[in-house]
Amino acid sequence: MTTWTKGNRSRCRRNLPRQPLNFALVLVVAAALSAGSALAQQQPPPGYLGPMQPIPSGPASPQPPGPRTALAGPLLPNVRVNDKVGDAPDQTQSETTIGVDPTNPLRLIGGFNDCRGFSIPSRNGLAGWGFSLDGAATWTPVQTGLPKASGADFGTRGDPSVDVDADGNFYYASLYQKAGVGALNVSVHKGRFSDTTFTWNTPTFATSFTSGFGTDKEHIGADKRPGSQTIYVSYSNFTAGGNGQIEIVRSTDGGQTWSEPVVIAAASATVHQGSLPRVGPDGEVYVAWEDGFVAAACMWRGTTGALAGQATSAPSCWRTRPTARPGVSR
Repeated sequence: MTTWTKGNRSRCRRNLPRQPLNFALVLVVAAALSAGSALAQQQPPPGYLGPMQPIPSGPASPQPPGPRTALAGPLLPNVRVNDKVGDAPDQTQSETTIGVDPTNPLRLIGGFNDCRGFSIPSRNGLAGWGFSLDGAATWTPVQTGLPKASGADFGTRGDPSVDVDADGNFYYASLYQKAGVGALNVSVHKGRFSDTTFTWNTPTFATSFTSGFGTDKEHIGADKRPGSQTIYVSYSNFTAGGNGQIEIVRSTDGGQTWSEPVVIAAASATVHQGSLPRVGPDGEVYVAWEDGFVAAACMWRGTTGALAGQATSAPSCWRTRPTARPGVSR
């Protein structure tokens, strides 16, 4: 269990060079979206070693929207969430995630990849985080990452995902590297605020891979109904096949134990990646993901008993763009 209070800091002992990338993590309060145009079919992104990806069938891409109006109201300034201690020029914080406490919306948790974990053991892996007590006006960065299950473990390995239930319990899902296990698994840390203090528990594991690559691109979704302790984690299983297999697991006791996985999109000649689970108002679960580099968005819907063997919907997919984006592989 790790507890942090406003003003708490740990000390980094050293700063070793790491792999490339560097930018400061900021909380982006507002952003404009831009529409792309259709291009001719292109080759998969550089570095991809799998088979050629077919163009998914489905309706044509929608026309770009019309002119956009300016955002109403003032745009608040960007605020740094992470600390800069031991941050070398070639290091980065990335793949951000955020959650707001519904019992007190002034309290927030921000998560991100922190590559300093490769060279600074006190970071406990790559899952960086910080918290705010004033509605994101200011942030307290935490130099010690999420607690490990075992001191011998490397710890978290990126792809952070934060969600929070109606009772103010925060859940932080991440890839995780256990000692002596090559495969990546999915860890889930549970935590909550107590006044100005936030505490993370040691993780439980939503997956139990012992061989192969394991998982990638996991995300977590909490049931927002008051009193519910149901949470879902979906992920890509790359042990099942090089193009990934979308699976989902469920916990009904706040992350203490986990169900066996349900396969939503079986391994095939098409890449399955980037799944995201969300829970509806009646407890039904939805999972969206991307199929192929030419991008079809897919959706799966399960009932509240979907992971207990009850009926689910067949996945439905629709084309979101006709071609791959040059240089994009994730």
